[in-house]
Amino acid sequence: MSDADDGRKQILTALRGIAIILFSLHLSLFYVHEGETAAAVYRIGLGLGGVGLVVVLLSVRRP
Repeated sequence: MSDADDGRKQILTALRGIAIILFSLHLSLFYVHEGETAAAVYRIGLGLGGVGLVVVLLSVRRP
């Protein structure tokens, strides 16, 4: 695999992670209502945000 292909793969992985983080923010901020459902949605959003952050951090690995 060439360096250009590896670079593209890292960029795509980082973009996926950013998309996951944005989706989790969307869940956390726009679907939070009062009650138990809000807590569940908020926890799901935080969990997805953590997954997205891990994906981004893994994609920015050092050579």
